[in-house]
Amino acid sequence: MQLRTLSADKCIILARNPQNLTARVMEGLKASIRKDGFNSTLLVRRHSKKPGYYEVLSGNHRLLAARELGIKSIPAQIIDCTDEAARRIAVNMNTAHGDPIPEVLAPFLADMTEKALKDVYLDKALIAELCAFDDDLAVTLKKLQVTAALDNELPGAFPNCKCPKCGKLHIATACKR
Repeated sequence: MQLRTLSADKCIILARNPQNLTARVMEGLKASIRKDGFNSTLLVRRHSKKPGYYEVLSGNHRLLAARELGIKSIPAQIIDCTDEAARRIAVNMNTAHGDPIPEVLAPFLADMTEKALKDVYLDKALIAELCAFDDDLAVTLKKLQVTAALDNELPGAFPNCKCPKCGKLHIATACKR
């Protein structure tokens, strides 16, 4: 992972951002950036099809707010990851930092492999809402089960998936506790 300052023009918004902000929340974000600057970096990866550009995995709205404010340089953490890992990270970061909109998130998840979905944290309420939008996704999500083996001690667990129900880290889709 590298920490760098990037040109806002070289950062590309995630094609299917699973999160959406209301106009009111976006105005609050811009006010915060105006007053305090960036309190957290964007999480980006090198764009697979556009050399010299970066795909934003987390921080898309901060980037949009910065552009609207005329900010040209953005602090970013650059990671190397596969397309599958990028989708997983984008979902995990957005569910950890906000309340994703099911109709926006469902098509994003539908493009993921079952293997990748096992590494995404979604609570039961969100899974129920997602299942209403895509029957095939519903079948896949219902097949995925959490076992005790997936708790805290599993190497490689994504650190932003702390379960709100049991307080442990999981790398699968739902807490059965």
